Amino acid sequence: MIYTLSGSIERKRGLRSGSISTILRVTGFIAFFILFEIAIQIPQEIPVLPSIIGHISYMFVPLLSSAYIIFPSAQPSSYVYYGIAASLLYALITILIFSAVNSRTFTRVTQIDTVSYSATGISQKKLHESKSGFYLTIFRKDERNIFRKSQNFLMMLIPVFLVLPTLISIFFYSSGTSFGSISIYYSMLAIVIVSSAFYSIVLIMSEGNGISVLQALPVRPKDIIYSKGYVGAAVFAAIVAPISVLFLLKTRGSPLIFILFPVNLIIAYIYSSLYNIRRLLRKVPRGSTTVNFYSFGGNTELVVLFAITALLISLPTLVSTLISYVSLGIDFSHSVAFYISTLALNLLSLFIVMNIVNNSK
Repeated sequence: MIYTLSGSIERKRGLRSGSISTILRVTGFIAFFILFEIAIQIPQEIPVLPSIIGHISYMFVPLLSSAYIIFPSAQPSSYVYYGIAASLLYALITILIFSAVNSRTFTRVTQIDTVSYSATGISQKKLHESKSGFYLTIFRKDERNIFRKSQNFLMMLIPVFLVLPTLISIFFYSSGTSFGSISIYYSMLAIVIVSSAFYSIVLIMSEGNGISVLQALPVRPKDIIYSKGYVGAAVFAAIVAPISVLFLLKTRGSPLIFILFPVNLIIAYIYSSLYNIRRLLRKVPRGSTTVNFYSFGGNTELVVLFAITALLISLPTLVSTLISYVSLGIDFSHSVAFYISTLALNLLSLFIVMNIVNNSK
């Protein structure tokens, strides 16, 4: 998948794929993921699902076969053997494709070329000073670090892929059960926690070998933290805002909740990610030539980061829940009051974290 999304191997070395091609590849990946989720979890939503009787070939049609192999209902018991044969065939094809792609990818990664400036066309262009402001310049730099490579942007989508299918299956396909907006808010905090912890690592990893250049520039740590934090917040808001509206349409709550709900999630993400980025940057020693996942401690640090993020995000919500319990009752009939008190506590948390970041050295 990474090999395909990185673009054609035949393109000239030293030239990066354009933003349009990156968007198209990422969109194609998301579309395939959606189709796969439908075929696996809710095959009844496929508009036309032909009868398998007398049509064994359906088991060998990619994607469509999932419904017949995983849910072998309304078909002769002997057809299970054809399903096993189809699964083995898919496994064999997967192994062959993986072997071919792995070999070519390994060759591509390990081959070292010296790319001249004339080959990349850099010598033919005149460098010019950016007319943008300082903060806008570093913001654009971090934005390009994420969107210039499909791998980086796809890693930003991983938290949604991990959490969203479960939430959709619970809130949209749980028969005979109703959920209030506060229950959905508690569940959506899972996306905030995973995204804040994961994005913080990805945003710093995107620097790669450029971390030494960044450390050599006269840039304050707080400027780096804010720039990366706001880039992550923009991506997070673009994903969470429509998802929040989708869930709230099912609950049919107050119009004010449609604003307070995503705003609380976004603010919770911002202050927790700012704290996480500050913490991770302090782990990168001065003079580092590169930065990667293991620069922060590997899997152990990721677990610790999840725990810290969960504590930072859940604390204001728990306090707000306690206030609602004491003053309004446990039924949460006044959901607007809950969101307003949560907003106040989230803003207080943001103020505290920003003070910590501003004093970073």
